[in-house]
Amino acid sequence: MFEKMTGRRAMYLASAALCFLPARAVLAQTVPATAADGVSAGVQPEDITVIGSSPLPGSGIDRDRLPATTAIVTARDLQLTGTADLLHALDSRLAGVSLNSPAGNPYQPTIVMNGFQASPLQGTSQGIAVYLDGVRFNQAFGDTVNWDLIPDLAIERVAVEGANPVFGLNALGGALNVRMKNAFNTAPGGEADLSGGSFGRIVAQGDYAARRGNWGFYVAGREVHEDGWRDLQSTDIQSLYADLGWKGLATEVHGSLDLANSVLNGPGTSPVELLRADPRAQFTAPNQMANKFIQFAVNGRHSFTDTLSVQGQVHYDYFQQRVINGNAPNDAPCDDGSGLMCTDDGDPSTTRGGATIPDFLDGGAYSELDLQTTNTNGYGVSMQETEDHSVFGLRNHEVAGVSFDGAQTMFTGSAVLGGLTPVTREYYGPGYVIDEPGETVPVRVRVNDAYVGVFATDTIDLTPRLSLTGSMRYNFAQINLADQNGGDLSGRHAYSAINPGGRGQLSADALGHDLWRVCRGEPCADACRTLLRRAGECVQPGQFLRRRSRTEAGAGAYVRGRPAGWLYDRDCRTTELRSGTVPYRCRQ
Repeated sequence: MFEKMTGRRAMYLASAALCFLPARAVLAQTVPATAADGVSAGVQPEDITVIGSSPLPGSGIDRDRLPATTAIVTARDLQLTGTADLLHALDSRLAGVSLNSPAGNPYQPTIVMNGFQASPLQGTSQGIAVYLDGVRFNQAFGDTVNWDLIPDLAIERVAVEGANPVFGLNALGGALNVRMKNAFNTAPGGEADLSGGSFGRIVAQGDYAARRGNWGFYVAGREVHEDGWRDLQSTDIQSLYADLGWKGLATEVHGSLDLANSVLNGPGTSPVELLRADPRAQFTAPNQMANKFIQFAVNGRHSFTDTLSVQGQVHYDYFQQRVINGNAPNDAPCDDGSGLMCTDDGDPSTTRGGATIPDFLDGGAYSELDLQTTNTNGYGVSMQETEDHSVFGLRNHEVAGVSFDGAQTMFTGSAVLGGLTPVTREYYGPGYVIDEPGETVPVRVRVNDAYVGVFATDTIDLTPRLSLTGSMRYNFAQINLADQNGGDLSGRHAYSAINPGGRGQLSADALGHDLWRVCRGEPCADACRTLLRRAGECVQPGQFLRRRSRTEAGAGAYVRGRPAGWLYDRDCRTTELRSGTVPYRCRQ
């Protein structure tokens, strides 16, 4: 464990840079940019005029033709304050995007974009889809997004997209489409740096790119340690990203490997009265999230002509998460003098086998340790075709494709009743596993997920100033639960829906004025996954899945210029949640 450093030592360490590899040159230009759905951003350092119209790389379209504002966060944006930091760049450069940290660890925040969230915490309503080189990054179980698993240094750029049905589940609030670096979009050479700061912060990272003929190789690594300014708030992260690619005149193929390991401790939410006495204090402990992640992906594209191409990807990933939370107990010594523990309802507390739990601390302070483990094997494949052609003499850009994502997850959860230290308020054992039918029971459930999507989007220029975009995605989901403890969580659940979207844009050239409107709907697929939030609770047959729809309208103006530009935009949006509109099957 590192000791906390003084300001002088931190300054010396932060000023030490390791430049034993040849530095890469950076070519940049500045243009105005905005974030998705009216989220404004600062001036961008690179002139990127093409943005993906779907998650897969290679489906680019001129940003000026899209009937909505978008934002591009480049690799240089990520490093404006020093080491590459995706979360800080999104928070500082995009209005309408903010971070909150309910877990208390800076590396596992919840991103909020126009009121929709992408969070690492189970039970959060996830409204933002995240993709890495066309691979869906939202975890199969709970659609969570673990930001500590993304190697910031290896990011080439992030496109912040608006609500678009093409991006599938969880994209009602928008999507973050992350493009990773490779040897063909990064200058040859490498760099490495070591930095440090207050509260034991140490960051070591580096990357290297090389090309030989048609082949290219890129690798990046990072290690982070931080003690944190609050009690029990330490962080340890290790990550490695590598890409091997081949590029010809009409074909490009990449194989990538992403490895990550992290142990994140967060003090969580504490009472105001406690923080007034000691701002560093945590209320109950321990609170730890440990992640392990492996992903192997192959993506490629082939151009048949200058206007017709196909793109595809196939991937496998393994995700393991262990969560430890110390909490206030729901059980307390019985008032009848029986020497037993009782629930809130006054019933005797029980452990495995129905045995009662004694007041083993003789009225002392108790606490509860909640344990969760998630082990997921995920896999998927997607393919699309992209064509730029004329329809009745009008310029037209269309993308159509299919995708499949599957996963097998083993989820376990249990609660252990133990003691509480008087000063640090930490759990200590040994304790009793709580097994109280109807209240708190151990959970062990196998979950099988299968998602199929068929999507299409088309942008047509009716005039040089007027563009219309129509999008559609058909979603089918099958979620099967098998209760390994013989409880009543088992069930088979399925739903299907067609999600349409439409947009229009009116623009000019020199002084641009954009007008757009978008309408789209999306079913909430998290209904079946939330069955595990309360042990013993299951959606009954004949119930319906919720459906959300969103309507937006906006206008913007921009002036192009070198080396900078000016942009203004304003929009309004409404989101409606309705129940009973999308029936789905649920069989016990």
